Amino acid sequence: MEIKKIKSLPTKNHKKYISKILYSELLKPPVIIPREQTIEKILKDGSSIARFGDGEFNMMKGGDIEFQPKNKELTKRLREVLNSEEENLLIGIPSYYFEDISIYVDKAREWFEYIQIRERLSTYKLLKNKNHKIYYNSNISRFYIDFKDKSHAKEYITKIKKLWENRNVIMVEGDKTRSGVGNDLYDNAKSFKRILAPAENAFVKYDEILNTVLKYANKGDLILMALGPTATVLAYDLYKKGYQAIDLGHLDLEYEWFLRGAEWKEKIENKYVNELNQRDVPESKDEKYLKQIICKIL
Repeated sequence: MEIKKIKSLPTKNHKKYISKILYSELLKPPVIIPREQTIEKILKDGSSIARFGDGEFNMMKGGDIEFQPKNKELTKRLREVLNSEEENLLIGIPSYYFEDISIYVDKAREWFEYIQIRERLSTYKLLKNKNHKIYYNSNISRFYIDFKDKSHAKEYITKIKKLWENRNVIMVEGDKTRSGVGNDLYDNAKSFKRILAPAENAFVKYDEILNTVLKYANKGDLILMALGPTATVLAYDLYKKGYQAIDLGHLDLEYEWFLRGAEWKEKIENKYVNELNQRDVPESKDEKYLKQIICKIL
């Protein structure tokens, strides 16, 4: 690799080219199992999964996100989980940091290209076990809106619903997340209960959240989560205590957009949608939802 060639590149695009050259010539990308195979692994082995996305990586680099302020303990715990070597705990990371992004629509691809240019190398350094560890796709919850080809979406959602089919489920989610409310996402579960936690800055209540789950959950229950970086740590701790825990993140929103045939992200009535700055939503009057709530930690 000749430094002179890099220096001669147009100023406007030099970061883009430098990132691509350094990555392709100097770094071996981590092994990331595709989304569908990630789901199959969880189904086959009863695995748990802790997922890392842009927000989690940003926090490990000392930043914050809209609904979770900086927290040294959270940063420490996220690094612990990312580099853990537990046998049946899958660590999910985004494939778009390291792989071809031509499969995505323009709006998504522009963001992913920005991530590759600005964040890929620093994120790569955080993966302490990258030379021997197999990672899984953190975007199991994002199956529809970002993709050019959406023909796979119906088949994919049918597969992922098998995770909780005939299972007793406890959902740990942010207040006003309301995962599955107003749709049939979890209708095939044997039972469905909810523990509500703060929609913002949930990690300050972490010990209470963990202890509440342990209080109400039985070992055969499936614990689902939609609680940002707090869910990443919670999945790890619950797995260590013998529970199957799956961080589903934005799955419900993706399902809502899929049902609507949306071409891009839309606000969903009565649901917290952080990516669209929809945070101030009214109290729910849905009787089914209200009956599912077994505890509020607010």
